[in-house]
Amino acid sequence: MSTVLLDLFLDNNSIDLWGQYSAFHFKGTVELTLDRPVNIREITVGIKGVLQTIVSTDFPDTMFKEDVGALESSHFKKHPFQKSSLVAIGYAESRQIVLKTKQVVLRHEIPVLYTPNIYRWPFILTLEDPHILPPSILLPRHNIHYQITAHVTLGSLGDHLKVGYWSIYQNARKHALIAYRRLSNPPPLPDQDDSLPDYPSPTYTLTPHQARHSLLSTRIPLQVNQYSTSINGVSPEARRYRGVRQGTIRYETCLPNNTWIGRTRYEFLCEFYPLRQDVTIDEIVCCMEQSETYPVRGGKVQSGQQLSAKDMTTHLHRYCETHYQVNVSDDLSSISLFVPLDSPLLSQDVSTTALQIEHRLRLVVHFGERAHERKMTLSFPLLIGAMDQAGYSQWTSNNDIHITQDLFFLPSYSSVLCEESPPACNFLS
Repeated sequence: MSTVLLDLFLDNNSIDLWGQYSAFHFKGTVELTLDRPVNIREITVGIKGVLQTIVSTDFPDTMFKEDVGALESSHFKKHPFQKSSLVAIGYAESRQIVLKTKQVVLRHEIPVLYTPNIYRWPFILTLEDPHILPPSILLPRHNIHYQITAHVTLGSLGDHLKVGYWSIYQNARKHALIAYRRLSNPPPLPDQDDSLPDYPSPTYTLTPHQARHSLLSTRIPLQVNQYSTSINGVSPEARRYRGVRQGTIRYETCLPNNTWIGRTRYEFLCEFYPLRQDVTIDEIVCCMEQSETYPVRGGKVQSGQQLSAKDMTTHLHRYCETHYQVNVSDDLSSISLFVPLDSPLLSQDVSTTALQIEHRLRLVVHFGERAHERKMTLSFPLLIGAMDQAGYSQWTSNNDIHITQDLFFLPSYSSVLCEESPPACNFLS
């Protein structure tokens, strides 16, 4: 048994947020188990959130498109809080502390001697303006993670030395006992024809400083979820876009303002009206375009720091690409399309000082050979959020999953006056 054992017990291992809160109260209990008498001065708990972004241009983030399983085994997953792991690999990173709060659970002006026993202190940690916190994400280049930490401060340097000595002594006794048992009962020798046995890999003990740190503090990862405020926040209310390629074709799209991670697919409607008889559509390509904007140089970024455009770079990723073949018999005035949302690399929208993630629906229209027209590219802004399981069940019970023409309703006249200008057509060779 360890001399000082510190544990955290939480009412919930996640922070679930719906809309705007003035404050969020996080409850838990700190448990301290003592095997020997120790002088204690203070016990604190705190929550820390860190945004890490790899800014090196040679980082092979495209490898995760072919091997999605590599994302779970990435260095971010193994060492979410170790900056040295990235430096050792050779990649530069940008870091921003998105949350850092601390609260005192127990404090004595004069250290108090605690006898061997089990002690518990409940606590309530208050987060101010939690709606501004970015959600927890894990992407090949970006990672936002949170953890709650408890730390005990001993009375003096002598107490630290005693705890370190007791820890080393107990570890030495444990390893000596294991070695004695192995020598007392050695494994049978293999036959000459058998291959050599697989010996276990050597174990490495912590240094005294690391051992004291692991004894005097503990941490638990937290998940921060930013959910939509209500069912109306992800309703199928559509936004209308109209445009025209002069002398070729006129188009109109009707698509939901937003969607959420975990939904199977994103559905929308398109209408095309050719302006010439020789204009036909052979294929429509749809995909989700994810725009990631982050600093060009590594280092620490302060929250609220003003970064100019030359200090930031933007990378575009296209996920969930789908091809639709258009037949001659298809009605171009009413085409129902969808994009599957099955990519684990697709993130919800994020807006922080060091990272902005935005999304657009991208359409590429390929014309028939008779039209002699270059392909037409359209993109439409889209918000991607998150929804909890209860909200998703309520939404699916009130709405048909297969979106039809009746589900999309056009905005009112006053809403049309506030609509943005339609996106311009980009002509690509």
